[in-house]
Amino acid sequence: MQREYTIINAIGLHARPAARFVQHCKKMGGKITVTKGEKEVDATSITGVMQLGVHAQDTIRVKVQGDNEEQELQTLDTLGEMVDDRFGEQE
Repeated sequence: MQREYTIINAIGLHARPAARFVQHCKKMGGKITVTKGEKEVDATSITGVMQLGVHAQDTIRVKVQGDNEEQELQTLDTLGEMVDDRFGEQE
């Protein structure tokens, strides 16, 4: 299962929001990847996520392969909420 998200943080997916993103992915389990353009990385790797260079208004695609469809959907829903909330940042 996969979804696309547009990052709305003013300075993109820098260290703090990237860390929150990775922490959530680690908690959820399963195989989770994130793609920007042609580059795909393990979503549980802070180094990989940072190397994507996600800026404001960039679109990423998150693919989840979990134990069941409900878990995959929950992971994607929660990530969507985090993106909408700007990962807890004001700008």
